[in-house]
Amino acid sequence: MISIRSYRSFEMQKRLKQEKKTSNPYLASIPWQDPLEPLYCRQLVIIHLRAINMPTNMHSEETIIDLPQETYNLIRELNFYKRKIEILKSQNDAMDGQTSQLQSDIQHRDATIEALLNEYEAQLRTLQCRLEQML
Repeated sequence: MISIRSYRSFEMQKRLKQEKKTSNPYLASIPWQDPLEPLYCRQLVIIHLRAINMPTNMHSEETIIDLPQETYNLIRELNFYKRKIEILKSQNDAMDGQTSQLQSDIQHRDATIEALLNEYEAQLRTLQCRLEQML
């Protein structure tokens, strides 16, 4: 899962320095920028790495990557479309449920109509027999 957070440059540097103290080998490779650099809002991507068989009580590892604005915008757009797809899938599932209910209703009505048709045909034959007897 990729989540995106925005930080001011100084706050980002503070957090990166804290993370570097935890001796994360990846963070040691990130080039440090001057915290006084006039970057008012840098974008960070937090990537949560979760092993396939990781127990639920363990926390996922958090890695910080500094990205250019263009990449950040692409990831935001990607996440937007992922949420849109999830919404459409849930709506589709709901429609499938309604469709199956409608199909069940139609089958029930067909069976009812068939039973009524058989009953009316039997009554029609009875009436034809009576009519023939009267004539």
